[in-house]
Formats: sequence, structure tokens, C-alpha cells
Amino acid sequence: MEFYWHVKPNLDAGVEVGWNVFYSKEDKKTYTEGTQSITGVQYRYTNAVPIIAGARWRKTGGKTEPYFGAGLGTTSVNRSTDFGLYRIYNNTWQFCVRPEAGLVYKLSTYSGLTAGVKYYANFENDDLSAQTYFTVNIGFAFAF
Repeated sequence: MEFYWHVKPNLDAGVEVGWNVFYSKEDKKTYTEGTQSITGVQYRYTNAVPIIAGARWRKTGGKTEPYFGAGLGTTSVNRSTDFGLYRIYNNTWQFCVRPEAGLVYKLSTYSGLTAGVKYYANFENDDLSAQTYFTVNIGFAFAF
């Protein structure tokens, strides 16, 4: 979910909250934590919840409005790795930088369709390595 307010005719400011889920199965991998290692089939799950404050520049004046933006915030990253009966779990907050690009196709003065891409760069901290990912977003835009 994103909420943006028009600050100037071509500039919007707002907030974003999302939920991104990732899964992978790794055959016969070794996981090392400190001085301990375990080898086996791994089932990896990551839930990332970004909370971002952002700004967008829009090219106005047509039915299609391209935009470019950037955001700063934090991401709650919950990662677990399963090995049979064992689970390694990590829950942390990471600093996040998020550039984006997209467009809004105006259906009327107060509604439109939107499509865009975002790159989330979550920085490494003491608990977890850096987590980065792309998203593709398609949806509806409403103006109030």
C-alpha cells in the first residue's frame, strides 16, 4: 500500500508499507553460524516488510504520466532456514534505500492504472547480511 500527496504540480511525497515473501530449496548446502556448521537440504523462507518514506517526480500533462522516485526507511526481515527438524531463525530490522520508476495511465481526473519497478537495497547489520530484491508493481491509483 502506498499513500502519496501532491506537494507541487510535479512532486509527490508519501509513505509505503509492503510485504514480500521469498522461498527457495537448496540441495545439500552447508550453513555456518559462528563456529557451528550443518549440512543438508535447506528450505529457506524470507518475509520482508518495508516501511518507506519517499518522493516522486512526475511528468504531468498527458494521459500517461511517467515517474521516477526514491525512498528511505527500514525493513523488518524475518528469515528462517529449515533442516529437517532444525530451524535457524533470524528477525532483524535493516536500513533500506529504494529507487523506483513507473507510469500512471489516467482513466479520469481521480483514477488510473499504475505499473512500476522498485529496487530494495537493505543494508547489512550485525544480525544479517544485506538483502536486496526487485519488485514489479501493477495496480490502481485513486486521487482524493
